[in-house]
Amino acid sequence: MNLNLTLLLARLWGLIFLIAGLYMLFKRQMLMTILRETIKNRTLLYIIGWIELIIGLVFVEIHNVWFGSALPIIISILGWMLLLEGLLYVFISRHFLDKIYVWLHEKKVFYVIATCYVVLGSYLAYLGFFGY
Repeated sequence: MNLNLTLLLARLWGLIFLIAGLYMLFKRQMLMTILRETIKNRTLLYIIGWIELIIGLVFVEIHNVWFGSALPIIISILGWMLLLEGLLYVFISRHFLDKIYVWLHEKKVFYVIATCYVVLGSYLAYLGFFGY
């Protein structure tokens, strides 16, 4: 395991999740509009899926660590999740995407996810920058 790579990825993932979570908390309506429009555009979703799939494969290839402390394992899980999300976007049906949109449209669900993003992002960023 390369500790420097783990810390770099923790900082990157941490900042991404922290910024995304804060944005979700303050711009819910706009994000729901963007999500609705993205779901309608199958070509865009297909392209996003392939980009996520490729980036996920890179993350999995460079950091696939399943031992040691929690941080390297969390980073590896995030890489696999990105890869799987990319596959999902490439192959998922419009009907299933509509169900996800309805689920996310519930304010409680949306804000719980946003809060989890902020907490995970803060944790990863802290460990990546200061605490590991």
